[in-house]
Amino acid sequence: MRSMPVGAVQLLMDQLPESPFFVKDRELRYVAANSAMARLCGVPTPSAMLGRRAADFFPEPLARHYESLDRRVLASGRPLTHRLERSAAVGGVPSWLIYARTPVVDARGETIGVAAVSRALRRPDRRHPTYERVSRATAALRSAYDRPLGLRAIARECGVSASQLERDFARVLELTPREIHTMARIDRALELLGEGMAVARVAQECGFADHSAFTRRFRALVGRTPLEYARQVRRAAPAPRVTSDRPADGAGQARRR
Repeated sequence: MRSMPVGAVQLLMDQLPESPFFVKDRELRYVAANSAMARLCGVPTPSAMLGRRAADFFPEPLARHYESLDRRVLASGRPLTHRLERSAAVGGVPSWLIYARTPVVDARGETIGVAAVSRALRRPDRRHPTYERVSRATAALRSAYDRPLGLRAIARECGVSASQLERDFARVLELTPREIHTMARIDRALELLGEGMAVARVAQECGFADHSAFTRRFRALVGRTPLEYARQVRRAAPAPRVTSDRPADGAGQARRR
């Protein structure tokens, strides 16, 4: 990451004043950002972000969520696109952003960081509450990761038909409700695999009909099988901290004397 032309990247991305952009290293420290990202973080310039992490700028739950997505990209080596995320309030007004995250690789093809760019959704007026409807439906779809897709019931809760809700999703996210539902299942599966849960049980917990269906869908979205991902997470886990074996009563010091 040290060889990255940070100034050039920042200059390029500053040409997109409404699109927050950042690059992080493997420790999830910011190494590049544009002015739009600085505004989102509440700092005067991008340089104020460098070397710091999301928790320095966002509430703890949001920071933890953002970094979980970053780690997913680092672990899988695959991009995440069309992520609808609610940002912290900027100027007292919360906003919705569509994020795309992609791995940063070195000359050897090894993933050494993560880059992201987003675009803000315009706030709807009262005559066109499409975005709030989509966000409400998205939350319902994500919370139902362990159940079959119930689009008609969700549409009724949002006060529209299932076909209208599908059109809303296509307009705002360029994704279908089914794709959002599947992504929610895979997101939960990634969490459970990272916690060490067995693959067969993860498939059951995430509502897949069988192990093979889960494996096919997981591989299509993540780029590797659930078992391969679980092994990679274990390899990437930090080594346990070595503690001192010095006796508490100072006997060790006495022996060295």
